[in-house]
Amino acid sequence: YEQDLRKLEWDHADLQNEFDAKSQSLSLATMELRQATEENRKRRAHDHFSDALRSQHRQTTKRLKHDLEALRDERDQMEQDLLAKLADARQNVRQEKTMRKWESQRARAKCQAEVLELRTELGAAEQDSEARIRLVEQEM
Repeated sequence: YEQDLRKLEWDHADLQNEFDAKSQSLSLATMELRQATEENRKRRAHDHFSDALRSQHRQTTKRLKHDLEALRDERDQMEQDLLAKLADARQNVRQEKTMRKWESQRARAKCQAEVLELRTELGAAEQDSEARIRLVEQEM
């Protein structure tokens, strides 16, 4: 009986040791599972954050490309407008030069006509003067 009792005590001690070892193993596995779960949660959070950053980057890049294209279009339109204004200004300068040239030619022609008229009057006055002088000389 004592031998059976001792054997049972040893078996009990062995079982207790085995139970303690398995309990420790289970505790260790539980701790490892918690750590893995926490690491997985952190990784998922990081992945979610990275995905959000990538999405935001894509949206920002798309918006910036759109804004850049709009600015380029606006610049091109402004350039076309300025070129058109420059062409108009050049045309206006040409027209102004032509108008001045014509006005100058008209003024020159008018002056030449006045000079011719004055020369004609002068010539007539000279002839009239000479005729009077002859008349006065004849009367003397």
